[in-house]
Amino acid sequence: FNAKGFEDMTNADFFTAYYPENDHLSVAGHNARAVSEIIKKYSHETRLRNPKIGSIGSGAGILQTTLGWPIVNIDMLEEILDVSKRRNIQQGDYVIGEASTLPIKGDTFDVSDASFMLHWSSNKRLLKNEHNTSERAQILEELNRITKTSGLVIITLPPSYLNKDQFKLWQQTLEKHFGFKTREVTPSGLLRATDFKTEDIAWIFNLEKTGNVEPGYDINSLAFDFEKIV
Repeated sequence: FNAKGFEDMTNADFFTAYYPENDHLSVAGHNARAVSEIIKKYSHETRLRNPKIGSIGSGAGILQTTLGWPIVNIDMLEEILDVSKRRNIQQGDYVIGEASTLPIKGDTFDVSDASFMLHWSSNKRLLKNEHNTSERAQILEELNRITKTSGLVIITLPPSYLNKDQFKLWQQTLEKHFGFKTREVTPSGLLRATDFKTEDIAWIFNLEKTGNVEPGYDINSLAFDFEKIV
């Protein structure tokens, strides 16, 4: 993130300067509004008055801004968390951390959101405790670890990153190996905006944590449409 690129800016400076600009009008804004409504519905269904919510890869804090509730904003970039603090007038909490090794205690959150962040992860093969894994799989393991049993986990991915068959494969893998089940009361699938024009926003997984991670998953089942596992 210290390498220089566009306009001779570091990646950190680029994200800080451009990511928050009018993000409420972008796909990220559509996504944040949808996720906010899902969280509110879940809180009403479960009668949680003050659910503990974690936003992993929170960026400039658009989920907290849209939801209007204080949450725990977690991002690897201190610079963009500073933008979020100013934007949300210091409400909420802010944690610097890598998504694959979160500095968060287990069973912390009633709701864990991972919107538009997994597509930044690598799915290259790693060896951990004699098991094949990847950075992406480790992030999913962390989402399980930090979420309370019966808690809500929301994952969104750009619409071009999966096709229908891959979405089903992801869903099966999340349920079989990562301790989640799909919530029937909150549909998962391709999220579309219809306010101004019909537009694909994201693939969305609405999940309930039901157990622990089971080893033996195949990281190829977590590949995106354009990726080749090496």
